[in-house]
Amino acid sequence: MKGRFVAAAMAAALVMGLGWAANAQNVTPESLGSSGLIVAGSGDDARGVGIGFFVEVPSSHFKGRAFVYLVTARHVLIDGSGRPLHGLSFAIGRGKGGAPVTSPLPAANEWFFDPRDRYADLAAVPFSPTGSDYTTVPISRVLQGSGSENLGADAYYVSLLSEQGTSTPIMTVHFGRVSIADPVSATVPGASSQRLCFLEGLSAPQLSGSPVFIRGADRVWLWGLVEARASLQAGEEHGGGMVGVLPAEKIAETVTAMAAAQDRSGSSIGQ
Repeated sequence: MKGRFVAAAMAAALVMGLGWAANAQNVTPESLGSSGLIVAGSGDDARGVGIGFFVEVPSSHFKGRAFVYLVTARHVLIDGSGRPLHGLSFAIGRGKGGAPVTSPLPAANEWFFDPRDRYADLAAVPFSPTGSDYTTVPISRVLQGSGSENLGADAYYVSLLSEQGTSTPIMTVHFGRVSIADPVSATVPGASSQRLCFLEGLSAPQLSGSPVFIRGADRVWLWGLVEARASLQAGEEHGGGMVGVLPAEKIAETVTAMAAAQDRSGSSIGQ
């Protein structure tokens, strides 16, 4: 695990050295190691379509054990016509032997959605890849509620880029400040109308699903996930120098409901 942290920190430092105004100590190791690239297709047809990250929920029935879920934006799993993508896989930059690890993902129709808001652009699935070192975001670090107190706060999101679906993903860390702290109506291509917050910055479609972290008074919180190409009005190309963020409370209510269901059914534990 330490080797993974060192490699991740080096990658982040390279990005910061290119002009990002932040210090390495402002990025937690857990946030760096929890993300991976979602890939559709195989061979020469493989392409990165978005980012997924791990969230951990402790079991209420099995002391010391926890459920692990892979979380992403729901529209990452479908094509431009709204049809489920086939041949999905998940690429983590470094496995235990130092090489990238790719694991098959369940089909899009096997993922779970927000039980309280079926239109929320969120998808999660129980998933613990083998043969790789990764970290998780504890549910206790998921910020459940965002308001004006976060306006102007320092934030960052962690993504991975790949020139080809089969190449090793390159970690990138993007920094900015919270531009809109209270969720507002916004449009996301492939996901229709959503209630989003906004972070200053620019993004590409392949960055959808990236975890967004915000620095509070005493800790770093998961603030939500990136909604690339989100706009405040239908028909706009983007949010005018801002990145849409689906609030983390949607993530929390989804994975906690999944964990409660697995606890009731006695399903397998992730860790």
